[in-house]
Amino acid sequence: MLQTTDRLLQAGEGLAVEFTAAAQPDLAAFQFALSFDPAVLQLEKVEPLAGLPLEMEHFGTQLAAEGELRAAWAQAKGVQVEPASPLFRVYFTALQSGQRLSEVLRLNDTVLAGLSYTTQLEESGVELAFGEATGTHDPAAGLAGFRLLPNRPNPFRAGSATTIEFELPAAAAVQLRVLDVDGREWLRSIRDCPAGRNSAVLQIDGCAAGILYCECITPFGILTRKMVMLR
Repeated sequence: MLQTTDRLLQAGEGLAVEFTAAAQPDLAAFQFALSFDPAVLQLEKVEPLAGLPLEMEHFGTQLAAEGELRAAWAQAKGVQVEPASPLFRVYFTALQSGQRLSEVLRLNDTVLAGLSYTTQLEESGVELAFGEATGTHDPAAGLAGFRLLPNRPNPFRAGSATTIEFELPAAAAVQLRVLDVDGREWLRSIRDCPAGRNSAVLQIDGCAAGILYCECITPFGILTRKMVMLR
């Protein structure tokens, strides 16, 4: 049922791990627990997406410091789930380098059995599959060659600009977004970029000072960086 993209972790880097669903003609409920190694990944936030009518109340993050995220959702009448429907996104900060996401993130049926149900309460298990990055490039090279570097300066002051750099394994369209901690979008930029290192100047206007996230969306995956804006 659940699908996401595998990637190589780099210490200090933010990750936006998007979970999608396989096609299902009738989905009325599900429950599962995700376990992750808290020595390798630090959970920052969860963002429901448009593939299902999910809200933050459907996620339990009380044990995030111990490496656990729970999800449970149900409604009386099931919905048809299209292939690769985006369900939710989990933002992590990598605390160690060298491991792959698939090595430190998994479903944990001992904490909460992974189950899904149709309208008629037909039951099936929930599974998590890790895919490689897609596109015309070599997937292994893409995982190794896609990086989002820290913005400079960081922190930066409101009204001033900060510059962020990113590396691409091949030429691609890149979307940069700046979000606050509540998921509100304050900047969106779409550009065609060559392979190698690129940079973008971010000018964020009207946003309150505090924690921001820069999200870099490419065919090779999605990465995020935490930024701090001062008054």
